[in-house]
Formats: sequence, structure tokens, C-alpha cells
Amino acid sequence: MARKRAKHGPITNERARDSILKRRLESLYKKAHELSILCNLEMFIVILNPNEDTHPIMWPSHDKAMAGITKFLAFPEQERARKMVLQEKLLTDKMHEMIEKLSKLRKKNDETEIEILTKRVIDGGQMLNELDSDQLNRMTRFVDEKMKRLQKRRDELNEETNIFVH
Repeated sequence: MARKRAKHGPITNERARDSILKRRLESLYKKAHELSILCNLEMFIVILNPNEDTHPIMWPSHDKAMAGITKFLAFPEQERARKMVLQEKLLTDKMHEMIEKLSKLRKKNDETEIEILTKRVIDGGQMLNELDSDQLNRMTRFVDEKMKRLQKRRDELNEETNIFVH
């Protein structure tokens, strides 16, 4: 049976919040442990709760986490910056990637739309005088691009034929 979509937001019931935090921390620790074994890494987790003044949660232990932090801070600033990934940069890169993907999808959608329009005009389903100037310009570019591709393919085939003839 499929799980319901998780609701993200503040949990008002304190007991439920503590229970969920405990379960999710156990899951996080387990995944971190698996990742450290699979990738042969030294790993530690430090969790700070901004709402509470208590000590931070550290995994696997306070001593190992402090040793890891000390070791990390011992690296030169350039070395630390080179290996560090900030969430802001990660999200910015992801956003640029999504914008690029959206742009490609819009371009493909536009090409498909013009291709369908061109087929309707060729089949007689739509008259050229019914199209606006933007549609005519896009269709002209589409037909020109198709003609260039056909010419290029014809030249490639002619070259292949010439190679086999000689």
C-alpha cells in the first residue's frame, strides 16, 4: 500500500514532535553510518536546535564529533572552501539546472507546435492567410531549418556514395 504524502510544517504537539525527531534522528544516524562504511569516510553529525538553549546533538559521540571538527578546521582555508558545498550554492545550481531544462522543454514544445501547424497547412486544414505574423515567421524558420538538415543529409549521402564509387 502506498504511503500518504508527508505534511511538512511545524508540529504543535510537543510529545509528537519529540517522537518524530527521535525516529528521524535514528534514521539519519543509520544512513550516515551506512554512507561512512560504503564510501570509507569519517563522518559526524552536529545538530543545533535554534529554539532550545541545550547542547547540540552530536553523532557518533561528542568526542568523535569534536575531533572531526578540529581536524576540519586544521585544514587551510582554501582547502576547506574547495571541499565545502554550501546549501545556497547547491540550490542555485539546482535552480539553474531546472531553468535550463524548462528552456529546453519550451523549445521542444514550440517546435512540436510549429510542426503540427505546418502539417495542417500542408494538408489543407488551415490556410496561410489565417495565420498571424508570428506564426508565419516561426513556420518559415522551421521550414528553413528542415531544408538545411535535408541539404546536409543529402551532402553526406553524396559523399558516402562518392567514396564507394572510387
